[in-house]
Amino acid sequence: MAVVSWAGDGIGFTTQLLGFLVAGFTIFATLTKVDVFKKMAIAPYKESGVTALDFVFLNFLLVFIHFISFLAYCVVVKLFLTQGGPLAVMVRVVAVHQPWLNAALIYGGIILTGTWFIYLILLLKSFVWNVYQSILVSIAVEAG
Repeated sequence: MAVVSWAGDGIGFTTQLLGFLVAGFTIFATLTKVDVFKKMAIAPYKESGVTALDFVFLNFLLVFIHFISFLAYCVVVKLFLTQGGPLAVMVRVVAVHQPWLNAALIYGGIILTGTWFIYLILLLKSFVWNVYQSILVSIAVEAG
């Protein structure tokens, strides 16, 4: 089944990239001076009503939440939807009476997994951009 195969790939993908994300965030959080964080904590970010520090950390948090959620989803799929797994058996029993349900679950799983995978790749681009933006904000706050 394609979804189970993609879930295995998703587990490897997310665990490797979570290490990269944690390292990137750690570098940002430890190399930035405390005075810069204090200035960012009071500097408003555009018209959003949050501070620059909140904006930077909320963007990092959004990326982490999506990667951890996708990892949890992939683990659940890998554990419970494999051949003979509890959810696979339940789907097979229900599909006997509702044949359309089996196809809907398969295609729905493929669409969900594939779309989420692509979204995570785009979030990775966003994470790198957020690190870049946070460095620029740090430089601007420190300079001015």
